[in-house]
Amino acid sequence: MKGFKAAGNRKNPILEQATIEFNSPLILASEVTDEDGRSSIVYTDGEGKTLCAETADGRTYYAYDRYGNLCFVLPPQIEGGRMPSDEELDKYAFIYRYDEWNRCIGVKTPGAEWTEYILDFSGHRVMSRDGNLRNRGEWRVMIPDIFGRPAIVGIFYGDPDRTAIGALAVRAVPDFKSRS
Repeated sequence: MKGFKAAGNRKNPILEQATIEFNSPLILASEVTDEDGRSSIVYTDGEGKTLCAETADGRTYYAYDRYGNLCFVLPPQIEGGRMPSDEELDKYAFIYRYDEWNRCIGVKTPGAEWTEYILDFSGHRVMSRDGNLRNRGEWRVMIPDIFGRPAIVGIFYGDPDRTAIGALAVRAVPDFKSRS
């Protein structure tokens, strides 16, 4: 049975076909029944990563990069385990990008533009934008408090300095000194 893997680099993964022996002792096949009584067979590797899920609707394939990051989810609409075209990837696939610390910095959902994320030094998402915000030159900003909860939200216009934001731990901290 054919499977897939992600080549390229973390910020720009490239889908490649791979031969995976699903009857290998290194692959675990589990039959799973969901709450609606539908059964599926899930194939996982020795690290517990799902490689393929087979249902009555077809097979969903999962492709990981060499660092173990999930880079592609190919649903049953991409039939036969063959290499999908660029149009099929755009229309049906979930695609993920990562930074050098294996943190997700981009998500492409089926039929939509990329959603980009800018993370601060501690890994919190402080800025994001989808295709609509990108067309308007805007970013959604979320500054967390010291517990990671949204404290300040807003819109940023322009092009942020990703390197500077990535070097800081951005937090909204209360000013206790000004209270009497």
